[in-house]
Amino acid sequence: MRAYIAFTKKEIYELAKTYKLLLLVVVFLIFGFMNPVVAKLTPDIMKSLM
Repeated sequence: MRAYIAFTKKEIYELAKTYKLLLLVVVFLIFGFMNPVVAKLTPDIMKSLM
């Protein structure tokens, strides 16, 4: 179990160092804010297509 914790710490440190962790958080935030907007606009888009 200690090896797993050490490996996880090392990977998280590497992700933070190369800004991949920041990019991952930003992408999830964009999708999180985009979903309610798309859900609200979908009925109007479907009506315009019919």
